[in-house]
Amino acid sequence: MRELNLAGRMLVIAYSSFGDVISKFGAVRELKRKNPHLYITWLVCSPYRELVASQPFVDEIIVWDRSQGNIGFAKLLLEIRRCKFDIVLDLQRSDRALVMTLFSRASQRIGWHAWFPYVHNFFVQDALAFLGIDTNVLEKPRIFVPEEAKKRVKLLLSSPDLPLILCIIGASKPEKCWPVANWIEFLNLLTDLNVIPFLIGHGELEEDWGQTICSSTTNKRVKNLIGKLSFLEMGAACSVAAVALGGDTGPLHLAEAIGTSTIGLFGPTDPWDAGYKDIVFITVNCPHLGCQNWDCTSPCMKTLNPLEIFDVAREIIHKRA
Repeated sequence: MRELNLAGRMLVIAYSSFGDVISKFGAVRELKRKNPHLYITWLVCSPYRELVASQPFVDEIIVWDRSQGNIGFAKLLLEIRRCKFDIVLDLQRSDRALVMTLFSRASQRIGWHAWFPYVHNFFVQDALAFLGIDTNVLEKPRIFVPEEAKKRVKLLLSSPDLPLILCIIGASKPEKCWPVANWIEFLNLLTDLNVIPFLIGHGELEEDWGQTICSSTTNKRVKNLIGKLSFLEMGAACSVAAVALGGDTGPLHLAEAIGTSTIGLFGPTDPWDAGYKDIVFITVNCPHLGCQNWDCTSPCMKTLNPLEIFDVAREIIHKRA
């Protein structure tokens, strides 16, 4: 293999999904720390542009607006070509990322693809390990959140000086979510604790769930921020929370990366396979844990007991006191 020269302009391709983008922040930050003269441009999908652009280790971003379809993708390829990158670091490992890498004409192309190994001239399964980045020892917080974003979130919460519990009620698949009835029971249990629970999420379904939860719980301190936060503000919400709780989803990765005490609820996905390393795992008692069977009719997430999760959250809060 030829010798790698980490100098000049690098394109980092990591555009989706939210959790996958978040999980790359710490490693790319470490890469920049080790190679401060490297000029890093991050290619990201439009919903995450604000969060990625706010990171001090990112010099520039290229935004892919996927709503523009094939015409937008063609424009994106032309923009990549115009930038004349020296290095491409393909962390996405998809067909589209392969085309981007090929179109860049970069002299050094790091990555892996199952069917087309010739596109990357540094063809490696683990690109970050190849670059000398140990993802198991990255310092936290791995994500920078501007103070202005934190102020906006605190203003929305407008709460007294009490510990905040961040409740992430949604996920990309309904099967990964803790049911609404369980959330209601959990929030009811929190009533006697001196804490402020608040809900985050996005999309019509999660907004409906949030309204049902808030109208049904006896806990009058619950705040509903579903649909009110950008991805950057979600990061701010994680940074001000004492505890974050939810199923396997991007905001849970965000909470872990920021360093918030995080409780993850797992059934159809396995926490290790999903890339979590430093959170409290609460898993279903099922021999098929991590099955990723989205057609399964077994309500495994419903079996996660709200009282057990309340006890874990309460212990974390008491340790912080």
